[in-house]
Amino acid sequence: MVDIKESSHLKLPEFRFWYNAILENDISKLQDILQKSTKLQRNKLLNEPFDFDPMDSNQLSLTKQISSRFQITYPLQLVAILGYKESFNILVDNGANIFTKDAYGNNILHLMCYIANANNEEEEKLRAFYKHLLEKFPKDDMKLLLICKNNLEWNPEVTAVSLGVLGIFLDIFMSKGMTKY
Repeated sequence: MVDIKESSHLKLPEFRFWYNAILENDISKLQDILQKSTKLQRNKLLNEPFDFDPMDSNQLSLTKQISSRFQITYPLQLVAILGYKESFNILVDNGANIFTKDAYGNNILHLMCYIANANNEEEEKLRAFYKHLLEKFPKDDMKLLLICKNNLEWNPEVTAVSLGVLGIFLDIFMSKGMTKY
């Protein structure tokens, strides 16, 4: 489908193909790109920030707004806030780092709180995604995500409380015996 060339960053049009596959939640395209990539390319695709101009007119306007407002610059962050469970699983299973932070120190849990606050209609989808995270990752990994502080010195729990998206964290703490630590 696409020819992935050796380079330090994916360049257009290869990048657009990868980015669009993520936005479209196109599982077969994601798998195809990852299968055709070398180990080094795969690591760059999964764990380096998107190498694109956020003002590119070909990007979706909602994604531009989300990316610029919340610094969604990594593929795993994008699929998490969009609630794409299968794409998320593929990225993680191929080596995406769940502990990646944006320029403001926010991990995927912080970002999901910000999105739920910015768009109340998204909270239920994100609550379901949190439950998915609990099922996918060991309790210790979830604890590390929950204690991680951003540049404001807020962990995701404080972020959720401050933004008024308490339902998400009630779900987390009530499931799998997670309590304050």
